[in-house]
Amino acid sequence: MHVATALALLVHFRSTWIRIVGGFFTSIRKRRIETPDERLAWLIIVATLPIGILGLVFEHLLRTVFAKPAAASIFLIVNGGLLFLGERLRRKAMTQAAEPERYSAAASEAVLSTLSFREAGLIGLSQSLALFAGISWSGVSMIGGLLRGLDHEDAGPHFLERAS
Repeated sequence: MHVATALALLVHFRSTWIRIVGGFFTSIRKRRIETPDERLAWLIIVATLPIGILGLVFEHLLRTVFAKPAAASIFLIVNGGLLFLGERLRRKAMTQAAEPERYSAAASEAVLSTLSFREAGLIGLSQSLALFAGISWSGVSMIGGLLRGLDHEDAGPHFLERAS
């Protein structure tokens, strides 16, 4: 199911992915990051590293201990709490956007282009919670981005739509 979802996203956003992959290779060739596509390519790589490393290191433990039905049911309950937190953060961000006079420019929502590589790594680390059966990858990704201050669109897994 996950492979089919990934393939559908690759096909749907193929022009965006072509630009991002092209930006990656261009940045390697030039040895510097100059364009938004080059930057986004490296942000994706940095955000992917924590879950990739933790998944490889703890694969056996995650598969044998935490993938049991009892553990998965507990993590589904935890996931519900995380999604509730995410919805509260989303509503707070929407309220701030609807009432800009109440918030200073410094407290305004950040955009994906301002994300540092350290922050991308921290968002990637939040995605590591999805290694537990029952935890939503897109939910923890969104929460990680919202906690950083990204707006709902940039924090969600649909950030590629805005990059198009």
